[in-house]
Amino acid sequence: MTELKEFSGKDRDEDRARSWISKVKSAFLRDQAPDEEKCLVFGDLLTGPARNWYNQLSRSTRHKWKRLLDCFMIQYGGQGVSVARQYYLARKRSDETPLEYLHRLNVAAKLAKIAIKEERLATAATRREHVEHFIATLDDRDLAKQLTLLRLRDIDEMEDTLRACQRMENRQIKSTMGSNKFHQRAIAPTNPMASKTTRVMRSIREKVESSGSESESIGSEEEVDRRRVCVTTTPDPEKPNKDHRTWQKNTGEGEGRDQSGRSKECTHCGSTRHDDQGCWKRLTCQKCGRKGHPSDKCFFVCAACGEIHESGKCPMEEFFNLIRKWYVPTKHAGMFPPKVEEMLN
Repeated sequence: MTELKEFSGKDRDEDRARSWISKVKSAFLRDQAPDEEKCLVFGDLLTGPARNWYNQLSRSTRHKWKRLLDCFMIQYGGQGVSVARQYYLARKRSDETPLEYLHRLNVAAKLAKIAIKEERLATAATRREHVEHFIATLDDRDLAKQLTLLRLRDIDEMEDTLRACQRMENRQIKSTMGSNKFHQRAIAPTNPMASKTTRVMRSIREKVESSGSESESIGSEEEVDRRRVCVTTTPDPEKPNKDHRTWQKNTGEGEGRDQSGRSKECTHCGSTRHDDQGCWKRLTCQKCGRKGHPSDKCFFVCAACGEIHESGKCPMEEFFNLIRKWYVPTKHAGMFPPKVEEMLN
């Protein structure tokens, strides 16, 4: 019986209490322990608040295994509480994901005989109430607000949404583990108590809003030639500064010309439309690692997710497809920023 863990009862979790007592009973049955030994071992396994509860019991109760087991189930196992009450008192645990809590809540609803999936028995109102009860009992308010805005109709849509978020979260974790030497980034959340799923959904909205502005930043060759880069921190042409540069339109009045009035040729590329400091061949992109363009003009990086991948393999695509199925322009107009609605339409 040395493999049995101690029980404190601090978390007030009925499921864990029932699981723990089930393991204890299995160990007693395997070792064929007598009732007196069961009572002694059971008392030694209790700690903290559970130990205080055990000590306040009468001596006759502590020395009778059947009565002691019934008292434990009433105190910690939820015995005597209706299954419907257990469903409405359910709360998400801190060590389980939203998808795991959804499955546990579905089991509680099934035991309480609440129809949430059967097409013949479950009504639209019942399904919607189950979704609202799930959102209301989450321990993350930010995630609850995001799910409320989606206005999911039943638990199947909720499960698909949470599964898509979990897959995207797993992909983001893999991408930050050093699979690409140009995209090793450390995850530094502003709020350490926020759940991972909340950060995933928040990053989705930020990336969608910025995708429109990034797609418009790549202009034609003529527009690129009319612009130049000014390196502001060092006069050394052999050491380009990647962090401090400003964009200005080249007016051509007195700049890049010699004393005779003719345009000077760039020593790097031979062009007369910019000087040596404005040549892009001196720059190295921090996003893709290639030379010949600045970081904010990189067209090798996906505008939606900010990563480099093959065509059609963007991790945002699955989430956007799910949102497009739900989104109705006439019904949900004004709910998202204008650029997001353009992408959904």
